[in-house]
Parts: sequence; structure tokens; C-alpha cells
Amino acid sequence: VNEYGADAVRYYLLRDIPYGNDGDFSHERLKERYNADLANGLGNLVSRTLQMVEKFWPEFNEELKVPDVVAQKLTKADSASEKLAFDQALTSVWEAIAWADGLVEEKKPWELAKTGSADELHDVLRQLLGALAGISSVLQPYLPETHQKLSELLNARPLKKPTEPLFARKE
Repeated sequence: VNEYGADAVRYYLLRDIPYGNDGDFSHERLKERYNADLANGLGNLVSRTLQMVEKFWPEFNEELKVPDVVAQKLTKADSASEKLAFDQALTSVWEAIAWADGLVEEKKPWELAKTGSADELHDVLRQLLGALAGISSVLQPYLPETHQKLSELLNARPLKKPTEPLFARKE
């Protein structure tokens, strides 16, 4: 906990050790999960999204709406949580993160900004912000500190890239 933080350790235990079963704790596996899922996954998505909004749509001031595809994945997460299948719930949340990452790679908002496709650019950024809002909400019981930080970032106006990463990569 001192090295990675409570949220990261909680995430690792819930994601890698199915509730009610025995499991093996590994510092190496914790570091892998931390870097892959938290630093490169969630943390990178938050940073990239907010940086693009700050750069390409600084006047953004809309209510956040979770895209349907993300809402479906998060509904699966809620359903798994109700069954105490926390590992499956977190897998569904990370599927939502992967969807948002895929949207960035497919639509390339930086290129939309160059070509002057403002409506499409805003639509992509709107979807990404909505995805982050939904993801943050579902993560609240799992990563409460991260949820709090992400909520503050998403509720701030103007939106800005975080000054420090949510999860700094561990070497």
C-alpha cells in the first residue's frame, strides 16, 4: 500500500483473486496489473481525453452522458458486482476503457482538429468524457480515491489535464 496506494492494491486483489477463493499474491503481478491496467489503461485514457478537451474544446460545458455501448458494459459490471464476482465486474469496466481507447485510435481526434471537423471532434470528445463519467461511477466502491479524483477532474470547468497522473508508471 505504501508503494502503490490503497486503490491499486485493492484493484489487484479484486481483479486477480476471485472473491471467496484462495489466491496467490505476487509483487511482480501487482506491478504488471498496476502498469498495464491503471497507469497505461485508466490513467492514460483520463490524461489523453482531458488533454484533448483542454486543447481542442476548452469551452466545453455540457452535461456528461454515458454512451450506450459503455452503459451496457457497465451494466454487466453492476450485475457481476451483485453476484460478488468482483473480478468479472472489473473486467467489464476495463472493456469500457478499451472501447474508449479504441474510439481514440479509430477517430484520431487530433486529426479531426486539423481537418476542421468540429462537430465530429466534439462528438468524439463528448463520448470519451461520458465514458469516463460512467467508468468513474462504477469504480467508486472499488477505487474510491481514484473515483474522487476523477470526479473532481470531470466536474471542473474548464476541463484540464491533471497536473499529476492518476497512476504514475512504476519501473
